[in-house]
Amino acid sequence: MLDRMGKQHALKPLYESLGHDKFMLKLDEILEGDKPLGKPEDFSIKEIHEAVDTTAFPTIIGTLISKKIMDSFQARTKVGDELTTKFTSRLQTDKITGVYEAGTMEKVKEGMPYEHVGDIKEKWVQITGDKYGKILDITEETILFDLTGQIMKKAADIGEGAAEFREKHILNTIQDVTAYKAYYPSGTETDLYSAGHENQLTNKLEDHSDLDAAFILLGGMTKENGDPIVTDAKTILVPIALYTAAMRLYKSSVVVGGANAEPNPFAGRFNPIASPYLDTQSTTAWYLGDFKKEFIWKEIFPLQVQTRKSSDNDAMWERDIKAQYKVRYFGKCGALDYRYVVQSDGSV
Repeated sequence: MLDRMGKQHALKPLYESLGHDKFMLKLDEILEGDKPLGKPEDFSIKEIHEAVDTTAFPTIIGTLISKKIMDSFQARTKVGDELTTKFTSRLQTDKITGVYEAGTMEKVKEGMPYEHVGDIKEKWVQITGDKYGKILDITEETILFDLTGQIMKKAADIGEGAAEFREKHILNTIQDVTAYKAYYPSGTETDLYSAGHENQLTNKLEDHSDLDAAFILLGGMTKENGDPIVTDAKTILVPIALYTAAMRLYKSSVVVGGANAEPNPFAGRFNPIASPYLDTQSTTAWYLGDFKKEFIWKEIFPLQVQTRKSSDNDAMWERDIKAQYKVRYFGKCGALDYRYVVQSDGSV
């Protein structure tokens, strides 16, 4: 184990001299910080098992595994976080008022009460929550044959897999895929994109006129009282197949395919974001709008790594499991409204 000076120490005497609490602080010091002194895979699972008592072993290995999983999870580029607003909750099911309803100002006559917005009104959307997870086992063979590298690779794979699973969840919800329905006004499953919502087009993404049609459609969105909803469309979401086209429209200072160097009215206007999770559904469909205004990521608890100690481990006797680690998160993506993002299927 390395100290601040990079000097290697035998693990057992170091653990015995420091004691468990100080050893854990030292381990944290080595793994964390702007310039960490070591990585989880630098430590031998077998050596740790031989150096510490059976009650301390799961905790120490859990620190290494947690570090590997969390780093791998954070390292993955997560488009979903750019398209959603995080909403922290402690409820299995939330009833959230419409985006624009609670913000409407009302005239207050002299001596009359102000309207209250603290209560749930008639118009609300339901967002539930789902829990996902996996268990990583440390077997007797893992320790006996010192399979540290394999375990750390598996931990990294779990972290990356959790990030990708969550990413797929969010992108499929934004697309309103059948198994990932986004919109539940008054608790009723409703298609997010429909002719009734007037948030659908058929335009191919080829030139500025296609963007203009979507922009105009967004501009026509209104509240229940007929007032316009001012939508600050920031993003165009596209499949990988349309990323080049979207970037060309975003970067070009002149109209693509136009004559006489006509200025592009949407140059630098809508930031293109691409994801292969769109291609798996359609290589022609694209979306424009203020995604963070329309979609939330409801988080009951973020990604966690929990340790099951050997003293609590029923599988130790049956399957020679020396330690177990539960990786989980509890969350769900959902839509608050249908008026801030429009969809084009790209068919015409």
